[in-house]
Amino acid sequence: MLTQIDIRQFILIEELRLDLKNKLTVLTGETGAGKSILLDALGLIIGDKADADLIRSGAEQTSVTAIFEPPKTSMVWPILTAHEVAKADELIIRRIITRDGKNKILLNDQPVTLQLLKELGPHLVEIHGQFANHELLQSHKQRQLMDLFGGYGDLVTGTHAAWAAMRAAEEELETEKQRVALEMRDRDFLSHAVRELRALSPKAGEYGELQERRKKLQQTNRIRALLQDLQSQLVAGSGAERALSQANRILERQTTMDGDVLAAITEHLALALQHTSEATRELVRLIPQYELYPGSLEELEERLFAFKEIARKHQHEPENLAELFEQLSHRLNRIETATSRIQELQGNVVQTKRAYMDVAEKLSAARKEAALRLGAGIKAELPPLKLAQADFVVDVARLPDAQFGPHGLDEVNFTARTNPGSPFTPIGKTASGGELARMMLALKVILQRVQGVTTLIFDEVDTGIGGATAAAVGERLAMLADETQVLVVTHSPQVAARGQQHFTVSKQTDGQVTTSSVRALSVGERIDEIARMLSGDHITKAARDAAKSLLEESDAAAITRAERREAAALMAQKSAEEYIEKRGAAAG
Repeated sequence: MLTQIDIRQFILIEELRLDLKNKLTVLTGETGAGKSILLDALGLIIGDKADADLIRSGAEQTSVTAIFEPPKTSMVWPILTAHEVAKADELIIRRIITRDGKNKILLNDQPVTLQLLKELGPHLVEIHGQFANHELLQSHKQRQLMDLFGGYGDLVTGTHAAWAAMRAAEEELETEKQRVALEMRDRDFLSHAVRELRALSPKAGEYGELQERRKKLQQTNRIRALLQDLQSQLVAGSGAERALSQANRILERQTTMDGDVLAAITEHLALALQHTSEATRELVRLIPQYELYPGSLEELEERLFAFKEIARKHQHEPENLAELFEQLSHRLNRIETATSRIQELQGNVVQTKRAYMDVAEKLSAARKEAALRLGAGIKAELPPLKLAQADFVVDVARLPDAQFGPHGLDEVNFTARTNPGSPFTPIGKTASGGELARMMLALKVILQRVQGVTTLIFDEVDTGIGGATAAAVGERLAMLADETQVLVVTHSPQVAARGQQHFTVSKQTDGQVTTSSVRALSVGERIDEIARMLSGDHITKAARDAAKSLLEESDAAAITRAERREAAALMAQKSAEEYIEKRGAAAG
């Protein structure tokens, strides 16, 4: 429930704090006094858009704070857990808006997002105004409400998921058909390219390896040529080794000359011949190690050229031909296997459509059953609201196949007739403003039992009614407040009299600044306020007497309701005891 709301510098309100009780609370006041401002402030708490225009003239910021005490069974708690917000016995939600457009949101003094407020809002407060009546005239909204009442959320979720799966399968099939149609035009090109690449059989990293091998072979060739040239200079023809040998023999024949003169030369020539011979032997040893295999370099050059030529044709780098071969082969294979692939996808479409129709048919059956229960429940609520001649039917009609969707196969319409024998038509066409408001109140009474919202707020639910009808609406609101907290903004004295907590909203001005204020009324002040609502600003004794009578009727009705609740509790207890006794007897 909502226990407190604190509003500061908000539109016409300078500062306001209301402590609310878990009962029927009414807000009254003259037209234009600012009753709806309170609803605007609460709207911020449940995630409505913030605007600097909400800040009171002359102020730099506005703030709205609300304190809630949700029951332990509320969906609020798992939402907070999912968002990693610390739990407490109460929720203190505060929104602060500044002139420069900054928007601060705090939950128990912890910064949170606007999205979190929007998630929490439907489980904390439901504001039902005249706009909501118009929203409820829309078929999709009526479907949502009936699905909520029906309690088959798993079927709703399952239908949505099955539709998404079916649409995904259809889109995949269509995409594949379009892709195949485009690629069929390239089939000849792909076949030729794949044949050419298959003949080359490029391997990943092969082009780089070929370049490296060519580099090594070219280097080997240069070294061998050098070694062979050296060998030729040393050995072949008049090479160095032969010249040194001849010079050495000449010296050996010169026996008549002084040996000392030629000794040094002879020694040097002998040493040179020795080194030359050793160099020659080393060349003979090395040259075979640099032997080329016939055609190996030529073969490398040819393969490298083939890489470059094919890469040029396809505007790819030679080192990427292996990847290109794989890609083109995959494309060609997909074309060649397109028929089986499309058949597979068509089968998937059939399967997902069958799954969708299966769960959607179950949802449709559940809706038809829920429609009977909801229609009967609302119809039972109409006589106490002075609509005894009215009838209400929830119509579940099958949509054309082309309009099936994520929400199923059905269109849901709330229909009614206000006179026996008249045809049922959509409630927006059948009911007057006052009748529509009462039908929506009946709907809220029924839905409250399954929604779990602990605070309901009605803005002028009594529009277009008065007298006994307004009294009936007030009594139904009071009965609803016996189950949950209800806050009503009203112009009806009959509704106001049913309130167990009464606030009045007034507007004051000093000629320059206008402010709205709210205050709780005492018993005597309630008499005056209800009398004003009955007769206008000039309150007569008759108006006061009528106001007292309305309040006395309200007190008597409250006693009657309490007695009925007590009797119902006793009956329930008696039934439970009898059931236990029968179980015991059966067991014995």
